Amino acid sequence: MAQETFRDLWVDRASLQLAGPLRAHLVARVRNLCLTRARSRRRAGVRMKLVEAEPNNPAATPIDHLEAREQTNDHARTVVRLAETIRDLAEDVRTTIYMRFWGGASFEEISLVLGRPPHAVRALLYRQLAQLRGRLEET
Repeated sequence: MAQETFRDLWVDRASLQLAGPLRAHLVARVRNLCLTRARSRRRAGVRMKLVEAEPNNPAATPIDHLEAREQTNDHARTVVRLAETIRDLAEDVRTTIYMRFWGGASFEEISLVLGRPPHAVRALLYRQLAQLRGRLEET
């Protein structure tokens, strides 16, 4: 600690402005360095406990990582295809799908927005979902 304090003092010598005796300044620097180290050790201990608590999968191999990456890529391609297919739908159909599944709106609430009866909104939604499934199966 003392060596680090003197090294830091030497590095900071050009910008150093002492308000009091040098000894008081050195003692304060050593104290602050000790407190910083203690905090770092406590944090490292907490991190180690968290790491130890995490499940360890020693059987994972590079092939497993490649397979997981391929599954992630397949999922991403599916999401992109779904987004493109939804983008190609008519505006009222997109509104219905978004309000129902992302917004959690009821058919009555959607019917107020679209100006259609609730049974017509329901029929529109399920008819378009069947068409979406067909389009996604084609690709």
